[in-house]
Amino acid sequence: MAGIGFALRKLVQKDDINGVVQAFGYSAFAAAGPWLFTVICLFGINLVGTMVSSVEAIENFRLVVVYNNCFAILVSSPVAVIATRYTSDRIYDKKVDDIPGVLLLSLLLVYGACALIAVPLYFGYAKMTSDYALLSVINFCLMGGIAVVGVFLTALKDYVTISVVFAVGMLVSFLGAWYLAGPYGAHGMLFGFSIGLALIQFVIATKIFAEYPYHFRIPENYFGYFKKHWDLGLGIFLYNAGAWVDKWIMWFAPEHRRYDNNLIAYPGYDSAMFLAYISIIPAISIFTVILEANFFEKYVAYYRDIIKHCSFFKIKENHKEIISVLKTNSKNLFVLQAACSIITIIISPYLIDALRMNYLQIGMFRIGVLGALFQVIFLYILIILIYFEVKREVLLLQFFFFLSNAVFSFISLKLGFPFYGYGYFFSTLLSMSGAYIFAIYRLRDLPYLTFIQNNPSTGGKRGVLLFSGR
Repeated sequence: MAGIGFALRKLVQKDDINGVVQAFGYSAFAAAGPWLFTVICLFGINLVGTMVSSVEAIENFRLVVVYNNCFAILVSSPVAVIATRYTSDRIYDKKVDDIPGVLLLSLLLVYGACALIAVPLYFGYAKMTSDYALLSVINFCLMGGIAVVGVFLTALKDYVTISVVFAVGMLVSFLGAWYLAGPYGAHGMLFGFSIGLALIQFVIATKIFAEYPYHFRIPENYFGYFKKHWDLGLGIFLYNAGAWVDKWIMWFAPEHRRYDNNLIAYPGYDSAMFLAYISIIPAISIFTVILEANFFEKYVAYYRDIIKHCSFFKIKENHKEIISVLKTNSKNLFVLQAACSIITIIISPYLIDALRMNYLQIGMFRIGVLGALFQVIFLYILIILIYFEVKREVLLLQFFFFLSNAVFSFISLKLGFPFYGYGYFFSTLLSMSGAYIFAIYRLRDLPYLTFIQNNPSTGGKRGVLLFSGR
C-alpha cells in the first residue's frame, strides 16, 4: 500500500485539519475496506433489523455472512497475494498490458475455489432451501472477489474513488438488506447485502480496465508465480487462518449454538471480537498514510545507492536511517494504538450498551481489544520484513501465530468462560514479541543480509531484493 500512501500523505501535508481527516478517512477504506465494510454493515443491520424482520431471520443472515467472510478470505488471499506480486513486477517492468488478464484470471480462480467450498457447504452440509443456498454461494464468491480487486487499488492510487465506492457500496448493502428484510426475511437481507458487494466489485474492476485499456490475454508466466512464491501464498493463508482459528475453536464452547440450518457459532464471542477489531482502524490508517511511505523512502535510497555502487560508508548511513525511521515509526504506531485501545476499554460499557450487546461480553471485548493491538503491530512487522526477502522466516512467524492461537484458545476454552479471549491475547502478544526480536537481529545485520546471504554470487539462497519493492 506504499503507492497510495504517498498520494494520501499529500493531504496530511496540507495546512488544515480537513486534509488530515480526509487522508486518514480515505486510508481506512483503502486498507481495510472489505473487512470494515462487512463489520459495520453487520452491526448496523443488527441494530435496525428487528424493526422490520424477525430475530431468527437476522441470525440466519448474520451466520452466513460470518461464514462467508471467514472462508472467502482464506480461499482468496493466496491468489490475491500472488496477483499482487505479479502485478507489482509488471508495473516495475512497464509491461502493464498484462494487468487486465491478471485481474480476470485471478477472479476466475477465486470464483472457482469459492464455489468448490461454498456449494458442498450450503447445498450439502447446511439445511437450507435451494434458493437461500444459492444466495449464500453467490455472496461467498462476491466476498472472495472483492479481496482480489482490492489488490489493484494501490496501483490506481485513486483514493477518492476507492473511498466513495466502498462508502456507497456499504450504504447500498445496508439499505438493501433493511428494505428487503421485511417482505423477504433472511433471503432479502442476504440479497440486498450482496448487491452492495457486487457494486463495489464491478466499479473497481471497471476502473481498473479504464486505467489499463488493453486487450485480454493470458498473463505471461502467471501460474509460474504460484510455484515460485508459494511461501507468500501459504504465509498469508496461515496468517488469516491464525486470525480466525480462535473463533473456530470457540464455536465449540458450551455456550455455542447450533442453528436450524445445521451451522454452529458462538455469536457472543464473534461479535465481541469483531467489535474489538474496529479499534485498530487508527493504526491501519497511520501505517498506510505515514509509516510505510516514510520507511519506503529510506528503503529505496538504501538499495538505489547499492545499485549505483556508492561507498560502503554511504550504505551504512542509509542503513542507520532505515533503523532510525523504523524505531520512530514503531514507537508512534504503538503509542497511538495503545492510547486508542485504552480509551476503547474505558468506554466499553457504553459501546456494549449502544450496540445492544450482552454485558457478559465486556470481558471478551476488552481482552480482544488488547489482542488486536498486538496483532496489528505483529502485522506491521511482518510487512516490513517481507520487504527484505526473508519470506521463509516470515512464514515461520505466521505458522507460529496460527499454531499458538489454536493451542492457547483451546486451553482458554477448557478453563471456562472467564478465560475466553485470553488464548487470542497471549498468541498475539507472543507472536508480536517473537517477530520484534527477529526483526531487530535481521535489520541490525542488513548489510550482511544484502551482500552475503541474499547474494547469489556468494552462494546465497535468494537474490537481492531490488529497491522497486519486488
